[in-house]
Amino acid sequence: MDYKIFRGKFKICKNITWDQVIDKIYYEYATKTIRFIGNDDSKVRPPTFVCENYNYLPNTIQDAWDEVHAVYENINTMHVYTSFGLDAATAGRHRDTMDVMIVQAVGDMVYAFDTDCLDKKDEVILKPGDALYIPKGVHHEPLGIGPRISLSFDFK
Repeated sequence: MDYKIFRGKFKICKNITWDQVIDKIYYEYATKTIRFIGNDDSKVRPPTFVCENYNYLPNTIQDAWDEVHAVYENINTMHVYTSFGLDAATAGRHRDTMDVMIVQAVGDMVYAFDTDCLDKKDEVILKPGDALYIPKGVHHEPLGIGPRISLSFDFK
């Protein structure tokens, strides 16, 4: 188990509001910086919106950046992942090329990790305020279980 869980570490991140995230989505859509995660079954599974422009962080989102940056000064960027429905599309099983910190802001999110047993996964449920550190190269799979706002930080 290479990942680390920090329960209730970020209290301010829990204050992010849907209104602020919708404002950010609108801004990024207008500036063509938003990305969507979806696949062929997107008519059945809702997409996930990925806001990657960290130059525009309205109110509570800026507060969340400030809170995490105060603890980890070497964070580089923050991406805001937003899903509005049950079983929304995610990035699927993957591994990142850099260390990442996931902070759950709204709703719950499950992350599954590979184990030594082929047919078994370690699962972690993140609640608002929880953080999950995932070192680069560790295979993991985010699983949407309802509406959520998750913050993903990478390190310099």
